[in-house]
Amino acid sequence: SCEDCYFRQKMLCALDLEEPCGTFRESRPEGLVPPRQPMLLLRPPRWADREINGSRESGAAFG
Repeated sequence: SCEDCYFRQKMLCALDLEEPCGTFRESRPEGLVPPRQPMLLLRPPRWADREINGSRESGAAFG
């Protein structure tokens, strides 16, 4: 609930809601804890599957 929110307990919340909003952060003894970030998945560049001097160039022309 909003009463468990860090911002509400520190009187930093400007919203008057009965349920947690999108910025809800649980109030913990260690203070404000950032939300866990999703893992970054690296993909090869879009052009990685094209041959530079071959005939597989699809779309963009290389100068």
